[in-house]
Amino acid sequence: MKKRTWYFGILVFLFTSLTACGGGSGGSQSPAQSVNTPTPASSPVVTPVVTPPVVTPPAPVVTPPPTPTKLTIKVDATSPVPTEITRINTDYLVRTMVVISNPTSAEQGITIPSISVKGSLASEVASVQIIDGNTVLGTAVPNSGKAYFQSISLNIPTGSSKEISIYAKLNPSIAPLGANVWSKKVSFGFDSSDIIPSSAPISGLPVWGSYAYLDKGIEIYPCPDAKCYMDTQTGAWKILVVGGSNALVPLKNGSGVGMETTGYYGENVSLFSLPNLSQDWSLNSLLSWKDGNAGCGTWYTGLFDFTENGDAIVFTSTCKVVAVGSTPYIGLLKTDGSGEWIRITRGSTKVYSPTIGSHGGVASNALTILYVQKDGANSNIWKVVVNTNTSVVGKPTMLVGDVFSKQIDIFDTYSRLISVNKDYAKMVFVRKVNGVNHLFVTSINGGKETDIGVGFNPYWAVDGSNRILFTSGGLWIMDVDGTNRRKMILPANISTNLFAGGVRNTVMSATYPLIP
Repeated sequence: MKKRTWYFGILVFLFTSLTACGGGSGGSQSPAQSVNTPTPASSPVVTPVVTPPVVTPPAPVVTPPPTPTKLTIKVDATSPVPTEITRINTDYLVRTMVVISNPTSAEQGITIPSISVKGSLASEVASVQIIDGNTVLGTAVPNSGKAYFQSISLNIPTGSSKEISIYAKLNPSIAPLGANVWSKKVSFGFDSSDIIPSSAPISGLPVWGSYAYLDKGIEIYPCPDAKCYMDTQTGAWKILVVGGSNALVPLKNGSGVGMETTGYYGENVSLFSLPNLSQDWSLNSLLSWKDGNAGCGTWYTGLFDFTENGDAIVFTSTCKVVAVGSTPYIGLLKTDGSGEWIRITRGSTKVYSPTIGSHGGVASNALTILYVQKDGANSNIWKVVVNTNTSVVGKPTMLVGDVFSKQIDIFDTYSRLISVNKDYAKMVFVRKVNGVNHLFVTSINGGKETDIGVGFNPYWAVDGSNRILFTSGGLWIMDVDGTNRRKMILPANISTNLFAGGVRNTVMSATYPLIP
């Protein structure tokens, strides 16, 4: 029994000791405390930004253009007046430019055995030359539409062009053109037998140059200190009248010509009868004023026009009005020596280019006058009928609107803006189109207006040819529908004086029996 108690005591002792030692180094044990661990604040949910990868597109596949394999040829490619007839002394020369280009990758050679000729003037071609710069490559005489050369060879480096000229000389004794023939023409070109490449073919064959024209007619023009005229076919010229400066107007019936005879600004106009060239009258010599407007001048300040038989002249001048100054007007003056005149326009509105617009002259008692008038921002063409018996001027009506959209200057004042055909059925007039002078044709009574191309100073020829002469960097002529535009042969002695007008005042008239 004592033995069990001992064991039990040992066990109690051991348990108590172990409990006392559980706190560490001894002493009383503090009661257990609960420890609160703080809960961390919840962080916001951040969605990461995903940057897409940069994708570099593949480089485009560039397919180089195929290397050209053909030569090209152009006729009249570089000349502003591609094909024209000029005259040196008595020789007629026709010039045409040709450009042959080599865009291939190698130098190319060509041979020119011949050239083709066509047109109503082809039989009058005496010789043809092909010229490279100043070197004559060959000369030939045409026969049956071909001119055959000795071997002409050219080499054209890769990427370059060769420009050659064709010069043709016409027969100096060309037969006069017939009564109903007003022009003849000629053109030069190449077909596949005329130009032979060594390797690369030539594209664009056959190719022809534009036509060069030889025109029949009489040009009347200002020459130094005189008025001259020239036969356009033969080139023969003579002085018509000594003196004069600016404009001239042939009568539509061919019986005379009116022209300025004094002063740079044309203070006087005279009418000369043909063919004896007697001076019938001068504007300054007629000093009687029917409507009593003292202070109105007889000198004109622009162009003038005559009735078809010369019995009246319409002109622009100025009147001096008290407290107003000089105002422009259009007057109609009889040329029978009576000095009777009719003032057509009044007021301060500027007026230009008066033109007779009807048959019959003074005897008709109803003469139509056309003129350009500055109306505000624009200029328009007006029409008025004058009773030449009673001097009553009808109410003006606007015939064509908006011909100029700017102030007409002095050079427009002394330029033709209107011209009427020989039959007084149609007129040609100037109108600005996008700032460029164009020519339009319409009925003398208005209506459909046809643009026939760029031009200025129109003159409807009175020689029966029904052609229109005009200026455009030279003297040109064309048919009334705008076709067959070509540059005219200019006289060698045409005046270049600023106010003489040169080509601006050149007209085409009937054939006068004065040139031998």
